[in-house]
Amino acid sequence: KAVEILLDMERRSRAGDSDVRPNLLTFNTVLNVLSKLQSKAAALKAEELLLKMTTLSKADKKYLDIKPDLLSFTCVIQAWSDVKIEGAAARAEAILRQLEKAKNSIAFIPDVIVYNKVLVSWARCSNGTRADALLREMKNSVSVEPDAFSYKTVLLAWSQQEGGAKKAASILQLMEKKYRSGDTSMKPDQLCRKAVATALEKDACTIK
Repeated sequence: KAVEILLDMERRSRAGDSDVRPNLLTFNTVLNVLSKLQSKAAALKAEELLLKMTTLSKADKKYLDIKPDLLSFTCVIQAWSDVKIEGAAARAEAILRQLEKAKNSIAFIPDVIVYNKVLVSWARCSNGTRADALLREMKNSVSVEPDAFSYKTVLLAWSQQEGGAKKAASILQLMEKKYRSGDTSMKPDQLCRKAVATALEKDACTIK
């Protein structure tokens, strides 16, 4: 319904009714709605709207007021991260890469929340390899630093990936080390410990 209203506003605007021309707030409101629907169709529509915002704002100065901002990209990443289908995590990371290329001011620099959404997406499809690669990227970044949720998410991704138990255990050990060094946020919870124990047991059975 929100998309239909937005499209109707666009049609009326093109017909000459300038009072209803959608602005950035309008687009972001619709993107936010789509990001909560947890469906492939909603994620595709969100990505389509993001592309429209980008294309129009580049093609004509009168559309500069709908140039996507950090919230626009975050909503689309959220839409993909909540869809557990093949290719969803790759789409979420692709949007992150677009955001990284678009950053021309402090307002466009992806924060840890955005990166964590992509990590969650990789964890949903049990891909510890890709999640770990993104975590390493965050650790080497000057603009974003992984938090406890980042490490926990990658740990869970490794614990679910076949043969990933040792990697999950190494992240658990790293979190414990950081916790003992004074970072109380890094204290591993029972979910982390159980995930590693279960993964180690599963991998041991596989080897046998």
